[in-house]
Amino acid sequence: MTSVSINREASDKTKGFRLQKVRAIELMLKSINKDTDSVFYTAIENVEDVSHWHVEDNSQKNYYEEDKNYAADGKFTIHSPAVKNTLVSFFDIYANQLKNSEHVYLGFYTTTGVGKERKHTLDNG
Repeated sequence: MTSVSINREASDKTKGFRLQKVRAIELMLKSINKDTDSVFYTAIENVEDVSHWHVEDNSQKNYYEEDKNYAADGKFTIHSPAVKNTLVSFFDIYANQLKNSEHVYLGFYTTTGVGKERKHTLDNG
C-alpha cells in the first residue's frame, strides 16, 4: 500500500492571519470575562490556526481551532477540500493530544456559510 501525504499548506498565507489574531483575542477575552484570575496560553499557528489552553476547575482544557476566511458567496460542505484537510488535522490533534489531556476541544470557524451537498456528488463519492 502506498502512503499519500495531504498538502495542508494554505493557499494564501496572509489572507487568514488577521482572522486568526481576532479569534485569538476573542478567546482570551472570553477566558478573562469568565474568570479574571484565569490562567491561559493562546497561540497562533502553533498546533492549529489558534490554540488556546486554559485551566478551569483545576484541569487543563485544550482548544484547537481551524479558521477559514473565505468570501461570503462561497459555502463549505463536508466534501470541501478545506473541510477534509481540517478533519485530517483534527484527527491528528485528537490522537496526539488525548494522551496528554482528557479535555481536548476542536473548533472550525469560518466567515462563510454551510452549503448543501448535492446528491450526485455523494453518489459519485
